[in-house]
Amino acid sequence: MRYITLFVDDVKIFRFKRGFVTRCIAAGIFLSHDIRREVIFRIYVRRKGFLVSFKTVSLRNVRSDEQSLGGILEKIYKSISFGKRTRRIHSGVVLSAKTLSEVFKRMPGTLALYECTGGKDIRAMELSKIQHVMYVISEDLSYTRDEVEYFKSHKFIPVCVSRSRICVDSRIVLFNNELDRRGL
Repeated sequence: MRYITLFVDDVKIFRFKRGFVTRCIAAGIFLSHDIRREVIFRIYVRRKGFLVSFKTVSLRNVRSDEQSLGGILEKIYKSISFGKRTRRIHSGVVLSAKTLSEVFKRMPGTLALYECTGGKDIRAMELSKIQHVMYVISEDLSYTRDEVEYFKSHKFIPVCVSRSRICVDSRIVLFNNELDRRGL
């Protein structure tokens, strides 16, 4: 199973940077026009402490276009704005209040990675004995001091999927492509 977590600063991103969020979700959960069933795509809203989970095994009636995902993002924005703590937003999309440690609770055999400039090249890493992969990426590739300390203390490996300056959604695509290539 792959867990891809996008860190965003504020809930306003669901309304004002909808295209960016839509591209990231589509990059994480779609393979061409089919849904990747082995992925759980999550968005963690730092300021509010909310986690939005796209559980692809139960995701229904979603297409990769901005119109389809935009409606779901609007529901998320409204739910958080109205103070909802836990809610099923759509089939396979769940909103919940979580702390950082709750977001990263993981099963045994899970390799934890976070995207950062200067991290290890993911193509050079040994991944053959891995059952689950948790990949964390921030909207601007920066993390708070607390997040970096958490990553280090919980043995997250800093990785870089590309040395080129490419956007976040392209990095998610490259991450998925690398794991697909290795059969994970």
